[in-house]
Amino acid sequence: MIIRFSVSCFLTICLSWTAIQAQVLYEEISLQSGIDHLQSSIIFFGGGIAVLDFDNDGWEDVYLTGGENPDKLYRNLGNNQFVDVSIQAGIVSLPEATTMSVIAGDVNNDGYQDLLITTFFGSESMLLANQGDGTFMYLPNAVNDDNDWKTTASFGDFNKDGLLDFYITAYVFNGSTILGPNDEIIGFDHDCSANQLFINNGNFNFSDVSSAYGVDNQGCGLATAFTDYDSDLDVDIHLANDFGQWVAPSALYQNEFPVANFQDVSVAANMAATFYGMGIAIGDYDRDNDLDYYQTNLGRNLLSRNDELVFTDVTTQALVENDSLYGLNVTSWGCFFFDADNDAWPDLYVANGPIPAATFIANVLYDPNKLFLNNGDGTFEDMSAIAGVADTLRSRGAVYADFDKDGRLDMMVSNVHSDEDSAHVSYFHNISQNNNHWVEFDLEGVQSNRDAYGSHVTIWLDGRPTLAEVDGGSSHASKSSSIVHFGLGESTLVDSVQIVFPSGITTTLTSLAVDQRHSIMEDIATAISDYPIEKSFNAIWVGNGVQINSSEPTKIAVEVIDVSGKQIFSQRKEFAEGETILTLPQNLSKGVYFIHLRNSENFQVLKAYLR
Repeated sequence: MIIRFSVSCFLTICLSWTAIQAQVLYEEISLQSGIDHLQSSIIFFGGGIAVLDFDNDGWEDVYLTGGENPDKLYRNLGNNQFVDVSIQAGIVSLPEATTMSVIAGDVNNDGYQDLLITTFFGSESMLLANQGDGTFMYLPNAVNDDNDWKTTASFGDFNKDGLLDFYITAYVFNGSTILGPNDEIIGFDHDCSANQLFINNGNFNFSDVSSAYGVDNQGCGLATAFTDYDSDLDVDIHLANDFGQWVAPSALYQNEFPVANFQDVSVAANMAATFYGMGIAIGDYDRDNDLDYYQTNLGRNLLSRNDELVFTDVTTQALVENDSLYGLNVTSWGCFFFDADNDAWPDLYVANGPIPAATFIANVLYDPNKLFLNNGDGTFEDMSAIAGVADTLRSRGAVYADFDKDGRLDMMVSNVHSDEDSAHVSYFHNISQNNNHWVEFDLEGVQSNRDAYGSHVTIWLDGRPTLAEVDGGSSHASKSSSIVHFGLGESTLVDSVQIVFPSGITTTLTSLAVDQRHSIMEDIATAISDYPIEKSFNAIWVGNGVQINSSEPTKIAVEVIDVSGKQIFSQRKEFAEGETILTLPQNLSKGVYFIHLRNSENFQVLKAYLR
């Protein structure tokens, strides 16, 4: 009996372990991989992480903010090994500052990703220019924001000139509380600095256009993302605000390009959440080819399903509230959608960690992180403990990437603390063992920004679509991998993949090889723009003019618009059937322009960069 019982238990344990591995399993290997970094902060904020391939060797590296400690840059050597190159890269010589968040993007389109770091009181945000030789150069005064508390940022080309712009969120500068009859805190009356939108003028020169574009929100922002929620080829702004009930709710700003303005559609779209917004996740969790959003909170989180551009709160029915534990609030920060088990359904990761708070919103001290696996029926299942990711540190920023290029998505999480012996970055290596397939896409813009931020990629699998977006920073204070990853389940066949770059240029792929990464460059020569299918003409920018291909003789109205939205040239001209090159006026200054072409059947917008 004893022997049979022991064998039975052993078999049960083995079978259970095999089932767990087949689903999803992680191991924390930060120290073994060479990553030993402290995110130190007496205010328990910050903890930014940026994934980037700073040396273009094909392996994604990581930049980690240190708060009151120095930041660090870790180079990925492959095989889950990283080396600290902060000294060689010039990171250790940065001005003394308490760093909050970090995002990466190729600001000058030279093929090397630069870094933008936001800071606590007393210093401006920092822009680090990648020199292409393994080093970064700090550019003093490149970001002319103020010395107030800046929490996070996101890159995106909102004016579609091919250059990355950025949006920075600001936080409390004058804290005030509302007291009850017994002098207990019952609310907040904070003053927060205005967020700032910076337009890229080229040559690392930027202008603050926040007020002009109507996005100088003063709602204590803790997360933001440039995201094309309405799939109209221009990036909008999603903003998660802290103290939403007391100061200002979270917001969604719709880009009205080519008009130089954003429209606040928060209420109309049902995205004006009045809570303690802290993080943003972007993904098509229900696989209906539109973007849904998850926002984290001190208390109940929010899953907003996109129902024809009006969002429905489906948090409770999806089982992802993550609201309380032991009668106290859960506090969530970084978050993202990703396919942890490659079953073709986007899963959800949420980084949790306590923050000092008033009694009426008291939060639990030991607050495990969450991995919610997508069941494919609109619900998720909490697999955090079984998957090995339910640690209880003070987590903040969180990112994902396929760091070892094995087709399984790994995670990195920052943990903040005032005690340096307790704070460290966690690296969760995906060791799931299953037969699910995958495919990845590494995009490069040509007419669009080089990082292709704002691109939409739709994969069709067994007749069903899944949409993914390349964004320039979301989660909380962080930016995940820009490489688009899709799990395929057991399928070895992909129906098709459609890649829509911000310019509108579209690439469609069929007969695609799976279990590998595909590098896709925006094809300005052969791809077509995403405009009405029935066209009497098609136009592309060819570097010195506009190439117009007309199926028949036609009269086309031509307008040239500068980046401020001002019309500087217009004419109506007859075009013959076939190919014609239209040259622009010779007196135009160097810079970026938008060319509008219209006849009775067709309308196109092209970008021209005059050098």
